[in-house]
Amino acid sequence: MKTFIIIVLLFCACAYAKAQNDTIFIISNKMIICTHLKESDDQYEFDYITADNKIANSSIRKWLVDSVKYSPLAIDSNSFNGTKKNSNPLEDSILPDSTALDSNGVTKAEIVPIPPNIAIPLDSTALDSNGVAKAEIVPIPPNIAIPPDSTAIDSNGVAKSKIVPIPPETAIPSDTTKVSPWLKTIAFGFNFGYLLERNNPAAPNSDIVNFATAFHLGLSYFKDSCKFQMTNELHYLSGVQNESISGGIKLKRMQDDLSTLHDFSYSVSKDDKVKANLILRSATSVFTIYDGDYYKDINSLGPTQGFLSPYDLIVSPGIKYQPNEFLRMSFSIYAFQLYGIENDKIAQKGIFITDFDENCKYKTFLFRHLGAEFNLWYDGQIKEWLFVQYRLSISTDYFEALGKNGLIDGLFITKIKIFKDFYLSHQATLKTNFAVDFLKPFYNQMLLFTYEKSF
Repeated sequence: MKTFIIIVLLFCACAYAKAQNDTIFIISNKMIICTHLKESDDQYEFDYITADNKIANSSIRKWLVDSVKYSPLAIDSNSFNGTKKNSNPLEDSILPDSTALDSNGVTKAEIVPIPPNIAIPLDSTALDSNGVAKAEIVPIPPNIAIPPDSTAIDSNGVAKSKIVPIPPETAIPSDTTKVSPWLKTIAFGFNFGYLLERNNPAAPNSDIVNFATAFHLGLSYFKDSCKFQMTNELHYLSGVQNESISGGIKLKRMQDDLSTLHDFSYSVSKDDKVKANLILRSATSVFTIYDGDYYKDINSLGPTQGFLSPYDLIVSPGIKYQPNEFLRMSFSIYAFQLYGIENDKIAQKGIFITDFDENCKYKTFLFRHLGAEFNLWYDGQIKEWLFVQYRLSISTDYFEALGKNGLIDGLFITKIKIFKDFYLSHQATLKTNFAVDFLKPFYNQMLLFTYEKSF
């Protein structure tokens, strides 16, 4: 009898609800009864019955509702929990699927709180063939961060993350700039001077004009993945002087030195600091010079120096230690020199080679043992505006009297940056032959305005 009365009352409630536009919301297989339904663009506003049989007002977003029904529903009125005025019943409780029956055979509904980790599909109005709501993909606001793939769960219930490709419009471009292993350097410098003297008690009147130039080329190869490295340099220093303008043009050589430096090395250590290397150094003059250091045969005595007359080539195989990119030290236990004169007229004057051949003529070629040789190369930036490039070579022949023969050959370039690629450059050369006079080396220096470019 009790069951019959409850069913009759429920049918009456549903009929009344139909007349009052009352509705049953079904949300994820859970139900809630509401009345006085008002619908807007994105939500429903309604009244519902609380546990103490009072009317409470609330609202719900449309995307949370699976479906809306006007069919009768058997509900145990004692199972309702009260909610506050203007509260959302979904935040307090939702009726689950009422599959349990009481002792009278009436279906009971249990009010169960929604666990906070249960996600409701974004758009559950569309159902698939199994009656399960389909989820609609919606744009994610830019200020909300989510795992790349939170739908895949591992055995511990933890969401797996997967690598998601970055869209082309947001991808960060990688640095694809290819650095060339070749470094090329070119530099040119010049200096102009004029000296005028009149009524000098110790010397005749003079008006001297001099012009000095320097030309440098560099070609280097360096690559991180390659054990082979090389450095090639060409240096040309020239100085011209005219002793008297009033007496005509009589150009006189101040300096005419062409030299090359070459360093070929191969790494033999893991840290790349120790290398097997071969150093080659050559020197000669460019122009033909006549007696008195003139560029013309004023004294009719013939040439005294010319291109490859003489020439000097020194070969130094050894081991190089390079602790950093600025300093290089090389030691050779056996260095040798190839010295010759291509112009026989110059050779037969006996200026550079004094040894005779079997025909009692001056030799045009000599092979000399230099013994041990030490080379020091330093390229550094002392200040933001101060740069140095030093080359020093010292050799001594231990096959003969140690220390009584040998050579010192040095090139020292110091540059002060003026602006951009323009420098004030001081360039000096130092040469000494131990067999002649160790304490009196030949020293020459020039101060030049220089332009230098690397590419």
